[in-house]
Amino acid sequence: MAKKPAASYPAKVLQALAQLRKNSVEAFDDPFEGVRISTGFPSLDGVLGGGLLDGRQVLIWGADSSGKSTLALQILGGHLRPGTFGLYLDMERTLVTQHARAMLGHGIVVMPLKDAEEWLQKHGAKHPPVMFVTQPATCEEVTDLMHGMHDAFGALFRWAIFDSIPAAVPEFVLEMDGGQKTIGKQALALTEFLNRMQAVLPKSATTLVLLTQERANIITSGFAGMAPKFRPAGPEAMRFTVSQRIRISRAESHPWKTHFGASSHAAFLTVEKNKTSDQRRGRARLSLEPGHGFSAAADVVDLAVQYAVLREDGPGVLLMPDGVTRTSRAALLTAVRAEGGDKLLGRLTELVFAAAPNRLPVMDLATTKDD
Repeated sequence: MAKKPAASYPAKVLQALAQLRKNSVEAFDDPFEGVRISTGFPSLDGVLGGGLLDGRQVLIWGADSSGKSTLALQILGGHLRPGTFGLYLDMERTLVTQHARAMLGHGIVVMPLKDAEEWLQKHGAKHPPVMFVTQPATCEEVTDLMHGMHDAFGALFRWAIFDSIPAAVPEFVLEMDGGQKTIGKQALALTEFLNRMQAVLPKSATTLVLLTQERANIITSGFAGMAPKFRPAGPEAMRFTVSQRIRISRAESHPWKTHFGASSHAAFLTVEKNKTSDQRRGRARLSLEPGHGFSAAADVVDLAVQYAVLREDGPGVLLMPDGVTRTSRAALLTAVRAEGGDKLLGRLTELVFAAAPNRLPVMDLATTKDD
């Protein structure tokens, strides 16, 4: 018995679909959906479920001098490769070039964006990684810069750091009289700006790291009186536009205080939002060595102690995995930073992964070595 042909849709339905296709915005397959890039710090990668999302907005917020820009620069420096570009949007005019070079690591060129054309003509396509620095005055200038970098370099434009949200001023605010109210309008303009950034980032696989300070809201807490509650400074809608949100808070006490010096401090990094990951929230601790930034090697040693790969055998003494050799944190860090120390660090990292396979992601061991 012959099979009856399937009934076709009425012509008016097909015509309506054709009109919808004509008027709709063409969707594109995002090749970077869910792709994560290591921060270079195993404990932070662990609580992020693998690292930062590629081609997305990431918010790092916290108090002054907590290490926001230092962390952003170190992550950027770990992923710029020869021939690629980063952009530092210094809205606050506070970036110190010497500090930026130290945090980025050896081999990365830091230069003003205004000198880019002359420099690229001189060096050609084969050049070391470059981080351009510019100081835009308004959100509109930032939008033009991001689109311009995307049009000029495409997928070679890998990272941008926006420092910082509170310093971002829409153009119309500069043109208004001092007595006019701008709070609501400015928040809407900043929200629109962030939405525009979210639209352009996946096309070039550019990761945009937003920095902002913490802002205290005074709330009434019953009979306890007034209690401070902190939140990121910026428009409320910002918490929806970013894919990951990390709060960084300063802690004076940490295991490396004696070795790193009295001016060193630790930072607790709390992951408050983490899209496309089963690990939504968590907290990592990193130790900051003055002049060197956050120490990836110290992070590996701390994890090794936490997961009993290295055992504490008395005050300040660590027992190595062989069960015989005894050392200290300072001596171990010196050995790791010495020539050939990357093998020791790699071995410790492998043992940490084996001890905590469900918590830490697989990562490139070479990215954990301090410069």
